Amino acid sequence: MILASKRLNIQHYTDEDLDDFNAILMSDTIMKSIRGKGYSAKVSKEKFEAALLVNAEYSDLGFFNVTNKETNELVGFAKLVLMKDGNLEIGYAILEKLWGYGFASEITVTLVAHALQKHPTKEIIGIVNIQNDTSAHVLKKQGFKIQSIDFLDNLEVAYYHFSK
Repeated sequence: MILASKRLNIQHYTDEDLDDFNAILMSDTIMKSIRGKGYSAKVSKEKFEAALLVNAEYSDLGFFNVTNKETNELVGFAKLVLMKDGNLEIGYAILEKLWGYGFASEITVTLVAHALQKHPTKEIIGIVNIQNDTSAHVLKKQGFKIQSIDFLDNLEVAYYHFSK
């Protein structure tokens, strides 16, 4: 599946995308704001294989490689996945050199629009490390409102729900 925004292609990861996936998930700098630190190569590969299984199961949900439309260069990672409670979780990570260019907002707008079209009855939730003010701001700009704060994998996180 491929989604497109003004500047980005957002498409399901395929077997050939492990290096792009690792560039995001193994980066301590990028993952610091998400989970505290990057994953090891072994864990990242396991997560990649799990992402491919999700993508094989769901044609309209999953884990996405985000690239620049013009250059085909890696921009980041995105996900729109089914949660255990039946809601949808939205998420993203951007290469550090591209922070501040509005890509997170562009990904969020695109994934929310897709979710509303394909799954209009499901809640859309963003889970954010409470220390990640930038991601919280991105979600708030798109109409998400904080619903609760809890711990996830020993990290304090805020649950933001999209206001339809």
